[in-house]
Amino acid sequence: MVKKLSPAGAAKCAGVRALAVVGMLVIASAIAASTASAAKPQGGEWTVRPGKSLQLTNMTINGCDTDTGYIFVDGLQYDTLGSNSGNECNTAFPGDYTYTPTDGLVHTVTLEVYDSSVSCGYFSDGDNGAATRTEFAINDGGGSCSILPVTPSGGNFHGNVSVFHTPR
Repeated sequence: MVKKLSPAGAAKCAGVRALAVVGMLVIASAIAASTASAAKPQGGEWTVRPGKSLQLTNMTINGCDTDTGYIFVDGLQYDTLGSNSGNECNTAFPGDYTYTPTDGLVHTVTLEVYDSSVSCGYFSDGDNGAATRTEFAINDGGGSCSILPVTPSGGNFHGNVSVFHTPR
């Protein structure tokens, strides 16, 4: 036998159902948001597709340690960008640099500042790095291979970055 609810009981039941639906929507939204953020690419890493180039400009290297900036392509050291060697505690200004792949493949680029005073390297996509679409910054370890977070406009190795269509 099915028991019929009074109008007040039916309204109460409908309210509980509505709360349950809202609760499920909130949980689903939270799961979707956490999945979206987990899938987001980490800053400090740039994809260079065929027909594109990556350009680094306005670079500075500063610190009282001997720091050297490097570009890595697909996880391998590719080229030296500049150093403050012999100019410690002053700012060095490496020249602009353009990376243009010629093999028709997609490449991933990261940057490193290597602190030879303590033999430690720090990457643009690591704990001591920060980046936006147009700017990068990397801190060295401050003389002890430490984690020293940075903002995109600061750091021991800093500059602007752009990925653009390569003119033919």
